[in-house]
Amino acid sequence: MLLDENRKPIQGRSDQIEHSKLSPLYLQNKLIGYLALIRGPSISEAGHLRFIAQQQSGLIWIGLGIILLSALISIYLSKRLVNPVRAFRTATHELASGNYESRVTVDRSDELGELADDINQLAGSLQANEQSRRQWVADIAHELRTPLSVMRSELEALQSGIHKLDLQAIDSLHEDALRLGRLIDDLYDLSITDLGALSYRKNKVAVNDILQDAIDDNKDAYIKA
Repeated sequence: MLLDENRKPIQGRSDQIEHSKLSPLYLQNKLIGYLALIRGPSISEAGHLRFIAQQQSGLIWIGLGIILLSALISIYLSKRLVNPVRAFRTATHELASGNYESRVTVDRSDELGELADDINQLAGSLQANEQSRRQWVADIAHELRTPLSVMRSELEALQSGIHKLDLQAIDSLHEDALRLGRLIDDLYDLSITDLGALSYRKNKVAVNDILQDAIDDNKDAYIKA
């Protein structure tokens, strides 16, 4: 700042005089004014401050870039993780509702891919068991239909008078009832096999006699049919 000989500011701010260094100005050995130098940082300090300001600005941009990149990576990873979980949830709900044809399509080689393979194997096992159960029910219906048909035909023959109600007819009906009872017992044994509660006892049987008895018992029914 430039001051006159009375230290009044000619150019500059008067509030900075107390913090400035005054250098007298002379002209022909006569005081004509003062030059006030305002104290401030040195050149090296100013460069250091500019460097710090640049670094702070750069760090801010770097921080914003890291946050943006982290957000993008998080979105990508969340989709990559959430989509298979949603597929697993849908497949398990389908399996729980009885749709054993449902499968999980996840083309990955990590733990989620292995879990998808396990779910698909479970679905395949449940589907195979369901098919076996339906086939088993159909076989049961077929096996029960045969002795019942024989018993019905014999009873109808007795009712119509074709056969006489004698001891032989009663024995035949009793044998059919016993055969039906054995079939029901076998079905019960098969049902408890899944529970692991079936005990086995093996005996020797004469297969020829069993086949001959079956042929004799069903011969009249086949002739009538």
